[in-house]
Amino acid sequence: MQGNVINSAQINATQGKNNIELNVQELANGMYHLMLFDNKGNSHVEQVMVSH
Repeated sequence: MQGNVINSAQINATQGKNNIELNVQELANGMYHLMLFDNKGNSHVEQVMVSH
């Protein structure tokens, strides 16, 4: 996968479901890949559509 990192943050989460809010106002309209990593090296990718 190619592209640029536009934001990176370390979030303290608890086991189970967590809600994380991202401000996308400064992002251009389009498709983005949201990549999540845990401290065990597991990862998850979600596609996010930004449309203002």
